[in-house]
Amino acid sequence: MHTVLLTILAPAWAQTSPAHAPVVIDRVEVVVGTRVITASDLRLSIALDSRDPSPVPVLQGAAPDPLQRLIDRTILRGLAGQVRVYQPDEADVRARVDALRSSWSSLSDYQRFLRSHGLDEERLQRRMKERMLVERYIRRNLAAPAQGERRVGLAQYIEWMAGLRASVRVRRIRAGADEL
Repeated sequence: MHTVLLTILAPAWAQTSPAHAPVVIDRVEVVVGTRVITASDLRLSIALDSRDPSPVPVLQGAAPDPLQRLIDRTILRGLAGQVRVYQPDEADVRARVDALRSSWSSLSDYQRFLRSHGLDEERLQRRMKERMLVERYIRRNLAAPAQGERRVGLAQYIEWMAGLRASVRVRRIRAGADEL
């Protein structure tokens, strides 16, 4: 009896509940090869660029557009892959995260930053490790072995990145393309 009553009332109940509009949680900005860059990835990259400037000067000045900087880092991260020589030491990653944490005036501001970007300490460490991996890749592939840690010239980096960009499919997603 209850089953029959519920079957009859269910459509009536569904009609009385308010309709909810779809909510955009995130949006795909670019697909680099098979890697997806979302709007939240871009916001985090911009925030980290301002709080954690790269010790590799060409990463600070090569691409003024934050999306292009993130695309370039994504290309380089893909090339570095899981190759051990590019992997930063865990102690160095923790030190970099500690330096980032200390850039806030209070722990609550830092925690607010983490929450606003959907991060916890572990995820932030992974993101920082990715940034450091890209820096190591640049240093190892643009510095001549005999010259070691010499500074990489901006023109050399721009030319190098142009060749790398040409070898990877980068698909920008139009705003509104995924809307109904």
